[in-house]
Amino acid sequence: MPAACEGQLENFVHASFAAGDATLEDFALPQHRCVYAHWLAHRGAADLPPTSSIDPLELREALGYINLLEPEPGFGDFRYRLVGSSIFEIVKHDLAGTLVSDLSLARATVFGAQFRALRTLRRPIYSEHDAPPDVSLITRWCRLILPYAGADSAITRILVVNVPRPTQRSR
Repeated sequence: MPAACEGQLENFVHASFAAGDATLEDFALPQHRCVYAHWLAHRGAADLPPTSSIDPLELREALGYINLLEPEPGFGDFRYRLVGSSIFEIVKHDLAGTLVSDLSLARATVFGAQFRALRTLRRPIYSEHDAPPDVSLITRWCRLILPYAGADSAITRILVVNVPRPTQRSR
């Protein structure tokens, strides 16, 4: 995983994994299990599922926690196309239509590096970090990041299941 992410966000950890290296039971959160099951089912023999398989009805258990992003040409930036309502309730800012580069420097650096890594890795990424103080002092974000491909097999969408949990300091 990209070294650029180290030290940018408080209590940050992340790892990528091959689809065969994780089972549904490896995920503690039902939203992650729901979306990972969908991703696995729709990828079939391909390395990535098609973007056309993203179906809100199949993902309804996780909908409020989903961010859907579209890579800009060359993977230089990423545009938020959908931001889950449960995420909005915490961040109090509608990111739909904005670019990752519009975020704070730390978030733009980490998220941008993770999303750019997908272009080469072409596999899921899991990460956790404590929310920045300007967002919440008691929230830890648990993120499952999944790439989806277009007809030419290039990544055309990035689905992020971003679930808030209590931080260690809030327990």
